[in-house]
Amino acid sequence: MSLPILVAGDSYSLDWPKQFSKLVENPITNISSQGRSNLFIWSSAINYLTKVKTKHTVIVGNSFITRQDTWIEKLESKEYWEQGQHPERKNGNLSIPLQHLNKKYEAWFKTTDICTLWQEYYYNLFCFAHTLKSLGHNFLLFNAAVNVMGEEELDSSFRGYLFHTPYNTWCNSQPNILPGQTFSIPEWGKENNVKTTDTGHIADDEGCLVFSKWLHNRLLQGKLL
Repeated sequence: MSLPILVAGDSYSLDWPKQFSKLVENPITNISSQGRSNLFIWSSAINYLTKVKTKHTVIVGNSFITRQDTWIEKLESKEYWEQGQHPERKNGNLSIPLQHLNKKYEAWFKTTDICTLWQEYYYNLFCFAHTLKSLGHNFLLFNAAVNVMGEEELDSSFRGYLFHTPYNTWCNSQPNILPGQTFSIPEWGKENNVKTTDTGHIADDEGCLVFSKWLHNRLLQGKLL
């Protein structure tokens, strides 16, 4: 039986699903949204799957590890999740003052480091994948974005520690989890001569179709459709 498909991600996953839908008969739901953090992407996927209570094939394009959510108290006694990298983003009719958001993001950045970000990324990716697996969903997870604070910048001793943790080892051993250090949509575009924008997004429908065919083959090889 063909499973419905759920796509979740940031702006890198907004356009290609339209072309992907031409290759499959499975119904596709795309909950991707611009500027989303990994925590937001993963929690949104779980929330959706929990509500619909139907087995899915889940395709997730992970975002930048530097995108973080912060809890902000707002006027009118309302509270929202908002991301530090996008202080101009609006929730409903309310916008967060740029100065206030910048202060919170700067404070967070002073108390964290690249090692912590990568450790949290792999641990949370491990938990997310195991949750999907325990709920009976098929899934393919990959880094859509290029992480500018890359793994090559890690201290060599920490790299040795990180890459041998049980959660990192497990993630990199799974054929349906593409390793973050070797795959991203911008890098895939370069390798396959697909036109991308200045920000690495696939530039046109033709490129989105090429990516969709590659993704479709990957899913078929893994018997995920």
